[in-house]
Amino acid sequence: MNSNEFLEFHKQFCNKMYEICKKKNQDYASLKNPFSNFEKAELMGICTTEAGILIRMMDKISRITNYVNKGQLAVTDETVADTLLDLANYSCMLAAYLKMKKELNELNETKDLLSKVDEVNELNELDKYILKYFPGVCTIKELVEHWFDLKEEEDVIKSIKKLVKLNKLKETNDLISRII
Repeated sequence: MNSNEFLEFHKQFCNKMYEICKKKNQDYASLKNPFSNFEKAELMGICTTEAGILIRMMDKISRITNYVNKGQLAVTDETVADTLLDLANYSCMLAAYLKMKKELNELNETKDLLSKVDEVNELNELDKYILKYFPGVCTIKELVEHWFDLKEEEDVIKSIKKLVKLNKLKETNDLISRII
C-alpha cells in the first residue's frame, strides 16, 4: 500500500466510521444527547461518563489483542475491522465528551464570575469608594475610622458587612462589634 492508497483507505474508513456512529447513536443514545447511554452509568453510580467510554474502548482493545495473539476470533459476525471502527468511534466520542465538558466548565466559571460582577455592581457609592481607594489591603478599623467622618454608623456597618461577604476585606464581621 502506498501513501495515496493509505489516504484513500483512511477516507473510506472514516466515512464508514461516521455512518456507523450515526446509526449506533440512534440506537443507544438520544438525538438531544449523544452521550446519554454513558451518562446513565454515572447516574447509577457505577462510574463516570468518561470511565464508561474508556471501558468500552478497553473491551475493543481486548478483542483486538486476542485476535493479534490468536489469529482468529470466536465471534465471526463482527470483523476486526468492525472492532477497529468501534474503537475509533469511542475515541471520537470521548474527545467530543471531554470538549463538551470543558466548554460547560468554562461556561459555569463565566456564570460564576458574572454573578460576582453583579454583586459588585450592587455596591453603593461608598462601597465603590472603599474598593477603589482601599483595595483589600487596609483593615476594617482603618476603614471605620475613615468612614465615620463620612457616613452614619448604620451605613458604615452595612457597607463593611457587604464587603466582608464579598471577600474584599481581610477581617471578619466579629471585628465590627469590637470596633464600635
